[in-house]
Amino acid sequence: DTDQARSREDYVEAIRADLGWLGLEADAEERQSARFDLYEREICGLIGSRAGRAVSHYPIRNRAADPRRRYAMDPAAQIAAFKLMRARGETLAAIYHSHPDGAPIPSPRDAREWTYPEALCLIVGLAGGTPELRAWRWTGQGFAAIVLPDD
Repeated sequence: DTDQARSREDYVEAIRADLGWLGLEADAEERQSARFDLYEREICGLIGSRAGRAVSHYPIRNRAADPRRRYAMDPAAQIAAFKLMRARGETLAAIYHSHPDGAPIPSPRDAREWTYPEALCLIVGLAGGTPELRAWRWTGQGFAAIVLPDD
């Protein structure tokens, strides 16, 4: 319902009918317009890999006191994601987060708080309205930009 020109109640009814036809019942309904504040927060999570290839995505709730300016992964959810990765035979490939109002460049805080030097740092910058993803590798002294393969 964030696109008011194309959002109509009869479409919502059609979705409900389709779910019913499939034998599914929604636990709850959420309208995107009621969640606009979430779009302004930094998101964060982990990427798992096997044999050097990304195979899974683990979104982690941002528990930072000011989630519009920084991220702090929920410790319990982060531990649960690592356990699931281990059970699936995965390793940590990357840690991602967003900069809702900025460029996809590591901040001084990102550098100070980086604790997984083997993992890539993926940042999605949302300044200017078009998402931009950049990847960084920790060198021990700071972050160095890297180019991600297209495949």
